[in-house]
Amino acid sequence: MKVSVIVCTHNPRLEYLSRTLEALREQMLPRGEWELLVIDNASRPAIAGLVSLKWHPNAHHIREEVLGLTPARLRGIEEAQGELLVFVDDDTLLDSAYLTNAVEICEDYPFLGACGVSIKGEFEVEPPVSIKPYLEGLAIRRTVIDQWSNAREWSEATPFGAGMCLRREVAQLYSERVRNDRIRLALGRQGTSLGAGEDTDMVWTSFLLNKGTGCFARLRLTHLISKDRLAEPYFERLYTGLAYSYDILLHDYAGGPNDKDVVWNRMRYWFRCMIASPFGRKIMQAQRLGRKTARKTILEMRASRYHVKAENTPFREI
Repeated sequence: MKVSVIVCTHNPRLEYLSRTLEALREQMLPRGEWELLVIDNASRPAIAGLVSLKWHPNAHHIREEVLGLTPARLRGIEEAQGELLVFVDDDTLLDSAYLTNAVEICEDYPFLGACGVSIKGEFEVEPPVSIKPYLEGLAIRRTVIDQWSNAREWSEATPFGAGMCLRREVAQLYSERVRNDRIRLALGRQGTSLGAGEDTDMVWTSFLLNKGTGCFARLRLTHLISKDRLAEPYFERLYTGLAYSYDILLHDYAGGPNDKDVVWNRMRYWFRCMIASPFGRKIMQAQRLGRKTARKTILEMRASRYHVKAENTPFREI
C-alpha cells in the first residue's frame, strides 16, 4: 500500500463531506495503491450510517470517541498502512491528479518529510472586505513556485493541515512525542473550539529526522468555506489560537524568538497598529492575547519540569 488517505471529521456538513469523498472517488491513482480511512471523531449520529464507502475496495470507517482533531489524527496514524499519509479535511476537494502527484513528489524529494499544497477557497458567501487580507488563516494560499526549507520557523514552505502529506516515519515520531504531552494534545481543535497548530507540529517533526518541508504548485485543492466562518468574531478567535500555538511550537523547536528582536518587534507592533484598519487592529490584539497566553503556558511548562527534576534529585545530608 503506497498511500493512506485520512479524513478526520466531527459532525460534518454532510454536503461538504460528500463532495470531499466524491473528489477522492475521482482520483487518477489506482484504488489498489491507496486506502481510505474516515475517522469519525465522536459524531452524532455516526458517520458510518450516513456515508457509504463501498465504492473503494480499501476503505474503512473508524470511530474515535476522544474528542479533538489531534486524537482523531493520531488514530488515523495508528490505523494507516501506507508509506505516505495524506490528511484530507472534510471540507476540501482534491484535484484529480493529487494523489498521483503526491506519490511522485515523495519519490523525487527524499529529503522532505512533509509537503503541502496550493489552496484556493470556494466561499458560500462573498467574504467581507475587512476579512479578505486575513484569509490565509482559513488555510487559503496560492503556491505558484515550488518551495522547500528546513528552517524552524513559519514560511511559504510550511504546509497547512488541509491536504498535508507526511512520510510514515515522520507521522510515527509525531505520534510518539504527542501522546504523553498534554500541551501538544490540546493544540488541535476540539468540537467547536478554535485550537490550532497541531498540523504545524506534525510537519515540523520532519526537522527532528533531518528532513525539510515543502509546498508544491501541482498539489492543488479547493477549501469549502461556509458563511459562519466569514464573521469578524470568528477570525479574532482563530488568530488568537494561531498565535498561541505558533509561539508554543517555536519555543519547542527553536528555543523561542531571539531576545535581540524583542525591542524591534515591539516597535514594529505599535507602528503596524497605527497604520492598520480597525479590524486589522482587532486581529493584532487577538494575536497579542494568544502570545501572552502562550508565554504563561511556557512558564508553567518550565516550572513543572523544574519541579519534576527537583523531586528526582536525591537529598544529601550535610
